[in-house]
Formats: sequence, C-alpha cells, structure tokens
Amino acid sequence: MTYNNPPPLTFVVHRRPRRRHRQQPLRGEQMGVAGLTKCAALDYTRANIRVNAIAPGPTRSEMFDRWMSNEQARAAMAEATPMNYIAHPQDMARAALFLLSDEAHSRWRTGTILPCEGGLHVG
Repeated sequence: MTYNNPPPLTFVVHRRPRRRHRQQPLRGEQMGVAGLTKCAALDYTRANIRVNAIAPGPTRSEMFDRWMSNEQARAAMAEATPMNYIAHPQDMARAALFLLSDEAHSRWRTGTILPCEGGLHVG
C-alpha cells in the first residue's frame, strides 16, 4: 500500500474507567485500543504514518460536569490526582498537537500511548 501524501498521525483516544465494579471490561477495552495503536503503528510506519494515542484522565467537559455536578465532588476528584488538577480540553488539545508535530521530539514517535492524567499512572 502506498500513499502520495500520508497524514502524520492517526489519532486514537481512550479513557480510564470511572467505576470500580466495571474496571475489567473497560480495562479490556483500553488494552484493545493500546494494542490496536501499537499494531497500526507497526503496519503503517513504512508509509510514513505515525499512530499514537492519548490516555486522558479527568477532563472538564459537559459530560464531566454532569457526572461531577458539584464543586465539592470536583475538588475531591482533583485531590485524587497527584497534580491536584482536573484537565481542561485545551490540555488534551496540546497533547494532540505535540503528537501531531513534525518537530524532532515527536516525528520519531509512533505506537505511543501518552498518559495525560495528572500522574495517576504513577500513583
């Protein structure tokens, strides 16, 4: 398969589980997205197509605001992250721009799952 003008990145997003009792199916979905990202990266790298994913943590949105409907719940969620912060959509957009960039720090990156969740993966 050849491409005349390949895109620099195929972009995939997956989320962390929200409820403890539903973790196994959602973890399976996450691993599926991670596996798909890595397999697609291997399949398309020779065509100069980079495939990466963002693994976002708590991010403010209309859906998040319905789920965390009061300021006390939002503060508790922020305190549960090592950085004590709930991301804004612009934070995820910056992560996507980083992965889309042709700068030296990103053009050699493919098959990466970029955690953008305030340090939850280390704590």
